[in-house]
Amino acid sequence: MHLGAPRSFQPRGRRSPSSRHAHREDFNQSLAEWKLFIYNRTSGEFLGCTAKSWGLILLFYLVFYGFLAALFVHNVDHASDSER
Repeated sequence: MHLGAPRSFQPRGRRSPSSRHAHREDFNQSLAEWKLFIYNRTSGEFLGCTAKSWGLILLFYLVFYGFLAALFVHNVDHASDSER
């Protein structure tokens, strides 16, 4: 039983007009889905998150990197004290 080459390995000849139209519709649908993912006006989401969730993410990283900076400064101060 011969199944033929996978679609990606089939030679690309001229497409029929209906095939080109279907490809164009698939592309347009995919583009519309990406636009909706980037900014959804109905839910107010940007990249899948609301303004509140983006704020919480920002707050978390500010606290996290603030803690890391404080830890770094604390260790540098103690390292310089021990060298004296």
